[in-house]
Amino acid sequence: MAPDEIWDEHRWEAFLHEHDRQLDRFMNDLYNFMRLQPPPSERNRPAYRLWQDSLHAFLRAKGWKHLGFLSTDAEGEQTDRLDDALSSLGVMPPSDEALDEVEEIHEPLVYRNALMLGSDVLSWANSLPGCVKDSTLVQFCSNIMEIASNVAKGHDMGYEQEMIGGNIACVKRALNAANASLDGLREMKFAPYMNAQLYARLYEQTYEVRNGLALYILDLRDRFNLGVD
Repeated sequence: MAPDEIWDEHRWEAFLHEHDRQLDRFMNDLYNFMRLQPPPSERNRPAYRLWQDSLHAFLRAKGWKHLGFLSTDAEGEQTDRLDDALSSLGVMPPSDEALDEVEEIHEPLVYRNALMLGSDVLSWANSLPGCVKDSTLVQFCSNIMEIASNVAKGHDMGYEQEMIGGNIACVKRALNAANASLDGLREMKFAPYMNAQLYARLYEQTYEVRNGLALYILDLRDRFNLGVD
């Protein structure tokens, strides 16, 4: 973003789409490296550090340092971005420090509602026997979890005039996930793991979250148009 340039939600959506495309390529390169060079045991710190150095060299050769996926902080230590990607593939880098305390976040109400919905859905889905779980249920759970995740991403971007367009773009992704969740629920209405009472409760909860997101987007757009942080 150029100095003094304010992006609207559409510019941010294009930026996020390109970021997603790059992230897919980054994860593909990371997976291919790990397929050919599996990480050693995390308890073997010297071997893990050598493997990590090889991984960093590989990613630099692929251009990921230039693209910001492999950056360093002021002390020259790797940022959390690569560690997060490794964690998603089941690799937990060794740590010499305890987990930092999580700062309390005053999140929007729609986030808390989406988080509660996600917790309820996962508790229900995890209680089901594996033999009855189908791809529709798995996709439904994935869409449900994306709702709170995207609202949180938007909240983290903030509410300042320069960033609120990105906030809106993230919440619009949450709204799309909520709509997809409702579609998934309709497909599961007569599934063997669903009953009328559960269906009505989940549909009502998801529909309320969906409407809350739509209203939240309108509020964010008003803030953007009025220049209110």
